[in-house]
Amino acid sequence: MKRTDIDLTNDTSIIEFANDKVSYHQPKFKTEHFVGGSQMTPFKKMQQYFIELRVKQDAFLQCEFEGAKKELEVEIEEEKLKRAEEKGDKLEVAYQKLDLLQIRKDLKKFQDNQRQALREKDHLLQLVRELDASPLGVLPDGTKLLDVFGDEEKEEQLEKEYWTMRLAKQASTEMLAYGKVGTGNIDAIAMLPREMQEETLELATQYSTRFAIGMNKIQDKVVNDLRIGYQDDKTKQRLMDIGISTGLEKEDLLKNEVEENNSVINNKYKEIETPSQEDGWSLKE
Repeated sequence: MKRTDIDLTNDTSIIEFANDKVSYHQPKFKTEHFVGGSQMTPFKKMQQYFIELRVKQDAFLQCEFEGAKKELEVEIEEEKLKRAEEKGDKLEVAYQKLDLLQIRKDLKKFQDNQRQALREKDHLLQLVRELDASPLGVLPDGTKLLDVFGDEEKEEQLEKEYWTMRLAKQASTEMLAYGKVGTGNIDAIAMLPREMQEETLELATQYSTRFAIGMNKIQDKVVNDLRIGYQDDKTKQRLMDIGISTGLEKEDLLKNEVEENNSVINNKYKEIETPSQEDGWSLKE
């Protein structure tokens, strides 16, 4: 598709494209998987969305206020500039122009921030609606997730479930990385009621064991693919993008090893004398 919104031969066009088209707001994917997803349970995920939504709304309103204030300052400074020009005061004119330049720069910053806050707010609203409409929007007992908020008893129950899962995940990642649970998580788990301690440690062991088995299966598949020289282009490009050392991205990384082993085996077979029929060997009965 032909690009019509940027002229790469024109500096101004590139700068305008950077300002208008290239967004620095937090993407919806990141919000869903690394902000909401880090909470693990549907209740805490929904709660986090609401907290983030309140923060984005406050940021939007603050930018709206600051933007309106800067627009007023522009009008004031433009009037001052006009009077300075009428008086013929060159220094005052130069000073007012500098003030206007700074104020307009600040105004653009607040307007940009307001647009980003608005987009992030819209993403959060979408995520709230999507979670509510999904199977996770209803608890196992049939209670709507949104109906939990304000119900202190249910909130406490779900908070307990959250900390069981939270500490289990933290413990399991340490088990995978270091082979044991760190002192910080051991101390936190020890603060739980006894029945929760056992439940948390069992869940951590389940997670780390299953993860390790899964990693071993994936590793076996990758090694086998490398031995036969198989590598899809997408994976090869991704490896290069994340900075793998030159040569290690090649699909034939282990292929020569297999060929050498086969050559050794074949040569050994050649050294063995093939028995003749005269020696009493025959394929026929």
